[in-house]
Amino acid sequence: LVIGTYDRGSTICGLPAMNACRRITKENGLQEESVLSLLEDREGNLWIGLNYGISQLVTEKFASFTEQEGLVNNTVYAVFPDGEDSIWFGTFRGVSRLRFDGQTGAPQWTHLRKGENLPSDEVWDILRDRGDRLWIGTSSGLCLYSEVSGCHVFTTRDGLVDNYILDMYEDAAGNLWLGTGGGVSMVTAASLGLRPHFKNYTPAEGLPAKNVYAVTEDRQGRLW
Repeated sequence: LVIGTYDRGSTICGLPAMNACRRITKENGLQEESVLSLLEDREGNLWIGLNYGISQLVTEKFASFTEQEGLVNNTVYAVFPDGEDSIWFGTFRGVSRLRFDGQTGAPQWTHLRKGENLPSDEVWDILRDRGDRLWIGTSSGLCLYSEVSGCHVFTTRDGLVDNYILDMYEDAAGNLWLGTGGGVSMVTAASLGLRPHFKNYTPAEGLPAKNVYAVTEDRQGRLW
């Protein structure tokens, strides 16, 4: 279990006993101690999105990336390892995509910004669904991204409960759940694509508050 904190780095504990916990801080290589996102890639490397750059933990050693190394912005809200040998980062100033050169291992960056492909530079989450569609959640709507056509943007005009997308989750049935600043929107698996059908949940339907920062599913199929 890996736990990220606001100002004291990360803690890694063994499960299920929560034993042998160890802290990861600047003292042992972390770039910065305000952790905003965590993700493990296919090789078992831990990517840590920070309030100042990114740190990659590989066999107890860190590699760090900031704007100086090519990252579009140092405030990293989302880390998404793609199945195409690249890592996507959602930041306060757009999206960065990182690939490593197959021969030299050198980092190669591409970026998405507002006015080029994104409805907003503020990107809170990135997800590729099982239909191989890439979704980008921004503060100004939901982007369905294609390298050929760019962003197809969905907003409240299309039925989204709120334009401020804070979290995305694909459940076991393939439905896409969106935590937003105004409640939760769900897109059924059958309608994922250019014409999604949104079903919305707000405090009027029983939510305790409008702002939903995380969505997940337990082993019994219950959504939290």
